[in-house]
Amino acid sequence: MKTKRRGQNEGSIFERKDGRWCGIISLGWRDGKRRRKAVYGSTAAEVQDKLTPLKSKKLSGLPIETDRRTVARFLVDWLASVKSSVRVRTFEAYESTVNKHIVPQVGRVKLEKLGPQDVQALLDAKLASGLHPRTVTGIRLVLCYALNQAMRWELLSRNVAALVKGPKIPRREMKVWTEDQARKFIECCDGESLGALYVLALYTGLRRGELCALRWSDVDLDTGVATVRRSLQRTRTAGLVFEEPKTEKARRSINLAPAVISALRAHRKRQAETRLAAGSLWQDKGLIFPTGIGTPMDPRALGIDYDRMIEKSKLPRIRLHDLRHTFATIGLGQGVHPKVMSDMLGHSKVSLTLDVY
Repeated sequence: MKTKRRGQNEGSIFERKDGRWCGIISLGWRDGKRRRKAVYGSTAAEVQDKLTPLKSKKLSGLPIETDRRTVARFLVDWLASVKSSVRVRTFEAYESTVNKHIVPQVGRVKLEKLGPQDVQALLDAKLASGLHPRTVTGIRLVLCYALNQAMRWELLSRNVAALVKGPKIPRREMKVWTEDQARKFIECCDGESLGALYVLALYTGLRRGELCALRWSDVDLDTGVATVRRSLQRTRTAGLVFEEPKTEKARRSINLAPAVISALRAHRKRQAETRLAAGSLWQDKGLIFPTGIGTPMDPRALGIDYDRMIEKSKLPRIRLHDLRHTFATIGLGQGVHPKVMSDMLGHSKVSLTLDVY
């Protein structure tokens, strides 16, 4: 076996019995164990090329990864580290993406061996399987978040997911109502049990979860101001949970139009009647739009009533979330400044409002 000895801190290069060449650089001692890094190649020159940047990192005091953990093992540790610092639904989305998409494709790859080509192959495979480009982009972003943590933990020197471009996301045509159509829908809401919710949505652009989380204490009908402080979300593991706004911009106060104030006053009277009818079954949570016994209403359950309202109005079908888009589109069309609209919608940046609308 041929061996080429080198000076201190330069590493050694030798030919193995199987004909491959190996280079080893010493990384000192940790916890009583000697640490070394090995690289391999078909020629001594190839190994030397691999050792050169390692020697440079060592001399510069930069970390050199020797961990043999796989991507799957690392992602288990990463998920555990972020669980307490993110929303329940966010964690569930991370966990689902990791277990359903990332681990089956690259989970067995050694973390330090994961390259841009592996990430590209992952994205290409997901696109080929029929996933929407937006979903594939989400997979890439989750892997980016995780590998950023690997860099902070000094397990990696670069984020290979950040070196790969995500797929181009086709722009979806937005479906909204005209001002006349929105007015017709509001007329159909008169006297309906959730009519005030739809009126509020069309006049303020509140999200579904924000509407379901709104409490009477958040609304001052005398001054005509509503404050968004939380959102109600359905989670897989914890059921219905009230969550704080994602950003400071999402925590906002909104001026209410006279039509909204009138609808909410009428709704409060009907709710008092419902409360009396429920008797001891009523659980007072202070919610404006609860179930028939006062408990939080699942935001997803709104779809059934909304479908009924669409049929009643005879209007073109748009999604419940499109009431938000209708509000923004009509407002901007009437000359509302984009910055004002951005604040009303709770967008983090004006550029987001302009990009969407």
